[in-house]
Order: sequence, then C-alpha cells, then structure tokens
Amino acid sequence: MWLEGRLGAGSATDRHYVTQPERPIAEVLPDLVQTVVSALVAAGRPELAEQLTKVSLRSASYDDSVDAGYLYVTQSRPLNIGEQNTIRVCHGECVTLDLPGTVLIDVDNVGRLMGIELLGYSAVFKRLGVAGCQGGVLSPLPAFEKQG
Repeated sequence: MWLEGRLGAGSATDRHYVTQPERPIAEVLPDLVQTVVSALVAAGRPELAEQLTKVSLRSASYDDSVDAGYLYVTQSRPLNIGEQNTIRVCHGECVTLDLPGTVLIDVDNVGRLMGIELLGYSAVFKRLGVAGCQGGVLSPLPAFEKQG
C-alpha cells in the first residue's frame, strides 16, 4: 500500500514523502546502487558497498526547494547480543561521495548503513513517485504503481 503526503506545507520544511512496500534497493534503483557501490569501493568502504546491495528501500522523502531527498532503508543486519546489551545505537558517521550530485551515506555507530541522502538527484525521486518532484520524467516502476 502506498502512502503519500506532504510535511510542513508552505514552510521551510516543505518535504514530500512516499512509503512503499519494502523491496531491495538494488532492484528498485539499480543504476544508482551500481554507481554508489563503485564509489564506495573506490573510497575504501567495501563493507558499506556490500550492505547497500542487501538493504531494502522502506520510504523516501524529498524537499524540492533544495533538490535534496532521503532514502530510508532497512537495517543491513540485526544487532548481535553483545551489541544489544552494551551499545546504545546512534548515528556514527556520514560518508560523502562526490558523484554527478552529492551522496551522503549515514552509518550508525556499529557500522550499519542507516540511510542515504541525495543532493541533485531529483530524477530518482521522480522515478519513485514522490509528489512535488520536478525532476526529469522517467517511466514509473510497475511494482510501485499506486493501488486503489
């Protein structure tokens, strides 16, 4: 089931979002994933590249006033028992990749990929069907067509 909406209409937080059935991000956005995986390997972060090929896309948000969006992903792996009992999970680092746009990979303090911020990638959010996106027109993905 799709859920679309708008957060903070008319304010500085004028963001659009879409929630969709979870699907591997590598199936949903194969070209983007391939580009980011190559950049992560070149940056010496093969562990993040591997995680990116395994996570699923949960939802996306987009702010057209700054051409910035965020891809929310599933956890790449569950915490082990030691991590569960001794570590408070929080944001650990942000890995920046300068590609044709900017890609920021959020990683938690135990090394798990948390999400991906994209700057200058409106076409990705247009393809995902995020309302308000003014990016280039791409054909919709059949698995993400609106239902009912």
